[in-house]
Amino acid sequence: MKMRRWAAIACAALAIASATACAPVKTQTTGAMREGAPIPAAQKVQAAADKLPEKFKQAGKLRIVMSDGTAPLNVPDTATGEVEGFNPDLARQVGAVLGVKVEITGVPIDQIIPGIEAGRYDAVFSNFSITDARLKVLDFAEYYFSASGLGVQAGNPQGIDLDHMCGRRIGVSNGSFQMTDTLPEYSQSCVDKGEPKIDIAAFPDQQKAALALLSGRVDATVTDGPVLAYASSKEPRIERAGEVKGSNVGVGAPKGDGLIEALSAALQELIDNGTYERILKSYGMDHLAVKEAKVVK
Repeated sequence: MKMRRWAAIACAALAIASATACAPVKTQTTGAMREGAPIPAAQKVQAAADKLPEKFKQAGKLRIVMSDGTAPLNVPDTATGEVEGFNPDLARQVGAVLGVKVEITGVPIDQIIPGIEAGRYDAVFSNFSITDARLKVLDFAEYYFSASGLGVQAGNPQGIDLDHMCGRRIGVSNGSFQMTDTLPEYSQSCVDKGEPKIDIAAFPDQQKAALALLSGRVDATVTDGPVLAYASSKEPRIERAGEVKGSNVGVGAPKGDGLIEALSAALQELIDNGTYERILKSYGMDHLAVKEAKVVK
């Protein structure tokens, strides 16, 4: 049954196999992509809970938003639509430490900040790079290390690598750091060398960019490292052809509302008691761990 759940998630999350290869299979709402036994919920830690602004104590919940279509980080369950993966697992543990319920919503990545600004969500757990533009509206707590990866078709028939992307059509997720920062920088270096700029093709999520790669609509994709690693492990027609220099990514909360200090304290508790590393390890991501949930404003 475990292998059938893995197959179902791989097919649904990547959307790249035929209908016969992806016959409907019932999946669990939590942990279908995770290895090992379920991780028990953390205990409430009063010192961390005391850092919550009063409005969240009164509400008794946190409304967490994250992008969808980014297995194994966060992806809708095929049976229930509930978002599952590393980020939901970690967010629920943070809620347990703070003594509040966690409501999780998955949306396209370019809808996250507008949704927070509109007051629909309280915080984002979504592999957000900490950029100057995002720091204008969000405070962050670092929670793991991530680098972007270059994905190509198996065998790399076009010979694409990080030094040879000029003039190529490269797929990214709309509104992602790869679209707004990484590829524009590479494209500008192409122009500076007198070569054609990169044709940046934006898709609603990273899995749809992977589908475009397999169908030949793009020459390559640049995506979050854990997402590309998962995709290439489940789909032999995708391989990794390089990794862009990475940095720590952060959990984000509205600038100045005081929530980030509580989130940082809860994350640090999970780091210190070993729960954080167990969650990372269960998704094959333990090499990306950080030691400090540093607040960045």
